[in-house]
Amino acid sequence: MGSGGNGPYSGTGGGSQKHADTYHVVNKEMAKDKKDPDIYNPNDSSKRSPHPTLIGGKDPQVQCAGMITFKNGKIYSYDNSSGHFRPNSKSLPKVKAALDKLYKENPNLFDKGSEWRKK
Repeated sequence: MGSGGNGPYSGTGGGSQKHADTYHVVNKEMAKDKKDPDIYNPNDSSKRSPHPTLIGGKDPQVQCAGMITFKNGKIYSYDNSSGHFRPNSKSLPKVKAALDKLYKENPNLFDKGSEWRKK
């Protein structure tokens, strides 16, 4: 996932999607958001906003983005499947380090089947 200069996971660097320190919103995804009649209307509070707006700015930057899976309300796994940022898999160690730290502080936040509880 995340290689190639075009297609759904073309990423931020083109070509072979080189590892980046930060990732910008993928222009193609932002263009789709702007065409959606249910979002991007600051004068109508009933409209929704795409998740990149949660961190602010017109072109927010992140170190990694993706999905955290919960089982029984507890952290189970993570990945870099993000439609708006499409980070390279090389950004995942940053997420793992953050979750490792969180596990040390509160292991009860993690599902029994997660990689942290299996250690």
